[in-house]
Amino acid sequence: MYLNYYDIFVRHAFGSYFDILKEVAYSPMMAEMLTFLDSKSTSFVLKDTGNKAFPDENFAREIMQLFTIGVHKLNMDGTPVLDAFDNPIPTYENSDIQNFARAWTGFTRLPKRANVEALDEDDNRIDPMRIEGLWYVKPLFFFICCITRF
Repeated sequence: MYLNYYDIFVRHAFGSYFDILKEVAYSPMMAEMLTFLDSKSTSFVLKDTGNKAFPDENFAREIMQLFTIGVHKLNMDGTPVLDAFDNPIPTYENSDIQNFARAWTGFTRLPKRANVEALDEDDNRIDPMRIEGLWYVKPLFFFICCITRF
């Protein structure tokens, strides 16, 4: 399972960043590590249980902080853009993370298959995940809204 995750970067080392991000997003290892595996939309949880719960924000936050725009706006020379009080200007707010987290709902593992070496495990940690349609909130719409804002 670790080599399978590593292979994502080997496959796309000289390719498209979009392709890397897409494969990482569908990786059961990443979903497990950043806790968005089986995350459900607020509307689904409310209908299903009557409780109000919010989608997991870990992966959304990591995409913004580490994989894309970073925490602070930067000048062309890499120095932080400062406001009138010499404070770095953030690239996003917590509400952006909350909205972006909605796009990362509905991801769940595929059923286990027999031709995997780790037969003692119950989970499929190799094959790309699928999206459980009832659990998510139109991820493409939220992804486009969040990305185009920047």
